[in-house]
Amino acid sequence: MNKLQEACCGVVGTIIVIASGWCYNSYQSHPVPPLRKCCPVYPVHPVHPPRKCCPGPCSASIFTVAPPIRNVGDLPPIIADVESHLPAGHVYDDPDQVTTVHECTHVINSLLRNRYNCPAFYVLRNRAVLMQEPATTLSWSTVADQVPVSLRGEVYGLYLKQMQNYWESNPTYVFDEWSAYTNGANARMALGIKDRGETVRYAVEFIVYSMCVPRAAKSTDPQMRAFIMWQTERVLKIVVSSGSARDWEYLKKLQADTDAESLRRYIRSYCGAVWARKELGL
Repeated sequence: MNKLQEACCGVVGTIIVIASGWCYNSYQSHPVPPLRKCCPVYPVHPVHPPRKCCPGPCSASIFTVAPPIRNVGDLPPIIADVESHLPAGHVYDDPDQVTTVHECTHVINSLLRNRYNCPAFYVLRNRAVLMQEPATTLSWSTVADQVPVSLRGEVYGLYLKQMQNYWESNPTYVFDEWSAYTNGANARMALGIKDRGETVRYAVEFIVYSMCVPRAAKSTDPQMRAFIMWQTERVLKIVVSSGSARDWEYLKKLQADTDAESLRRYIRSYCGAVWARKELGL
C-alpha cells in the first residue's frame, strides 16, 4: 500500500470555502515597494539542510538563504516568519492569517526575484528556491494546455487561463502560486485553523499544474525537478495531517483517469518510477 492509499483510509472532511479571486485582485492593486527602499541586498548563501530536505535526484541543497530583514513582535511563529521578511508597515496583512501568509509569500517572492534577477520562491524558515525560466520560447498557454481536462480543478481557470495576459512569458509563475498556497496551507495546519480547507486543495491542484511546466518545456533542469519533488512531498505531508476527502479525490483522478495516463507516464520518467509510486501512487 502506498502513502496515498494509506492516507485515504482515514480521511475526514473539512469545511470548504470557495475562493473569490482575492489573490488575483490583490496582485493587481498592491504594487510591491522597490527593493532598495525596504531591505538591503544580501549575497547568495547556499543552505545545506539534512538530506531529507532534498529528495530525489538532488545531490546538493536546492535552497538559498533568505535572511529576515527585521525582528517582529510576539506573533505565532509562522506569521513571524513571513512578517520578518517584509518591511514594517506593509499593506499585505489580513485578518485571516492564512491569507496573510499567502499574500506575504507573493511579495517576498517578488522581492527575491528582484534581488537575484531570476524566479524565486519562498518556502518558509528563511529558505528560498531560485531557478531560471525554461530556456525556450515556452508560453503560459502551452503549460495550460498540458493539463488533462479531468485535472483542471477549481483554480485552473483563474491561474492557468486568466493569468496568461500577465505571465505569458513566465511559466514559472505556476511555482509562485504553488508556494503561496502551500505556505498558506502550512499556516492553516500550524495554527489549527478549521476552515480555509480550500487552500490545501489548491496546493494539491498545483502539484499537477507544476508538473506540466517542465513537461511543456522539455526541461532537464535539476533544480526545477528537485524543487517540484520536494514541494510535492511537502504538500502531501500537509494533506495527510490536515487535508480533506476532496484533496484525495483529486489525487485519485491523477492516479486513475484515462486522460491523465500520458501525464502519469511523464511523472514516472521525470521524477523516477520509485518516487512516483511511493509519493503519488502512480
